[in-house]
Amino acid sequence: MYKLSKTVSEVDGKKLIFEAYDLILEALEIKEDNWAAHKWASILLNSKTLYEGVKAQIKESYNIKKHMLVYFMIIY
Repeated sequence: MYKLSKTVSEVDGKKLIFEAYDLILEALEIKEDNWAAHKWASILLNSKTLYEGVKAQIKESYNIKKHMLVYFMIIY
């Protein structure tokens, strides 16, 4: 969905990013120690905030960092 969002119109891309983010949150509820889910949660959350503006980017930067730290802790 992320890759597809880069090839479609901005409106459709936004819908795909938001939908993918919701799905990845569901995946984290099922298995919260999955490294790939945390990686994609950080990527999708960052993409989502690009549509929401600077305030959202600042607010969510801590959550993006949290997901990346969990990702690296599980991998290494």
